[in-house]
Amino acid sequence: MIQFSDKILSHYFGDFSGKPRLELADLRQDFPRSDQWSAIFAINSNLFRKFNSKYEPLICSLLFRTEILFASYHVARSKLIDYVENWQMGNPGFFRYSTAIGASEAVFFNIQIVYDLSTNGLGTTIDGIEGETRSIGNRIKHVTEDIVSGKLSTPGRPLWLSEDHFCTISKRVSYLELSEQVRMLANLADAFSNPNTVADALDRLFSN
Repeated sequence: MIQFSDKILSHYFGDFSGKPRLELADLRQDFPRSDQWSAIFAINSNLFRKFNSKYEPLICSLLFRTEILFASYHVARSKLIDYVENWQMGNPGFFRYSTAIGASEAVFFNIQIVYDLSTNGLGTTIDGIEGETRSIGNRIKHVTEDIVSGKLSTPGRPLWLSEDHFCTISKRVSYLELSEQVRMLANLADAFSNPNTVADALDRLFSN
């Protein structure tokens, strides 16, 4: 098998200095209804209590996007585990790495949209590690801008893996931090499918 030096690996593919230590929990057993949040919301809203029609599209969009986020997270987790399990010093597996990065980018895109819906629709504030995660999605989207400006050199990839983090040129989020954010948003989706508790919460929020 061909072996590459650390210099070549880091120049063309990113940080291959060490094998990633993944901390990405499998959340599917904790959220068995993750593929039904939108359907449960529709049933509950029509049988028990309808949401204010002004906010119903926002809630529907949040639930739909969180369903996609949850599914994309587990696709990325599977790709990342496959990459790590087959990782070898000097030849970590370029195609497996690329597919794992591509799947991870989908997670950051979707979580950015969820946070955008929350801030622009519900008026919440996103900062701290959630703000860092949101910024990563933005940097992936604006990769051309970063290349043209000279901020991002070879290999020209907006997202890469270190031993403990997803990284961009300006932000990084640990594997555990991303996993915990997906769990948090899944808990919110579970709650948002309940017509009574969420309707009351929204009434209080929008009356202020």
